Amino acid sequence: MSDAVDVWAAAARFDRNGVAEDEAVAEGERKRVLAEFRLEEWPMLPLERYALGQVQSGSGMTYCRLMEFGVPHLGSIRGGSAAKNIMYRHNCGEWRLAAPLRDREPADAWEQLRGQYIKAFDAVAAEDFDALDDLDLLRFGPALVTKSLAAYFPQHFLPVYSARLSTLGVARLQGRCELEVC
Repeated sequence: MSDAVDVWAAAARFDRNGVAEDEAVAEGERKRVLAEFRLEEWPMLPLERYALGQVQSGSGMTYCRLMEFGVPHLGSIRGGSAAKNIMYRHNCGEWRLAAPLRDREPADAWEQLRGQYIKAFDAVAAEDFDALDDLDLLRFGPALVTKSLAAYFPQHFLPVYSARLSTLGVARLQGRCELEVC
């Protein structure tokens, strides 16, 4: 006997009207991301607008702060380590960079990281999801990167940003969930 979820039956019973208000709030937050960080402007996005730990200016939150704290209805990535941002300025003033970037100056590291974000956006726009596997820097921030992709391309991503939760969800749907794992 399988304990797999009958996705079609669950979908048929789901009452979309019950979540309409939450969905509208989430869509408003997604539009905020799109307005404040336009996809076509990413090639010129300065480090000061991306990374946590920057002095706040009149231009609003940095991208990382917005995604972690400013748009919670798109799915939470709050808490844990700031390392999820791949690079950030620690409150002691030092830059913290993912391992492959540590030997670089922050500006050079940002240029490389921004380039991989742009490649990811282009790949998803072209529905070339296999190309995402080649973007090694983005593996250091899977929650932020997946939330970013979901914000710009909601038709392709569910708002589940934890690798563990994604794996567990797939296992449950396939009926291969072990009690000690799930």
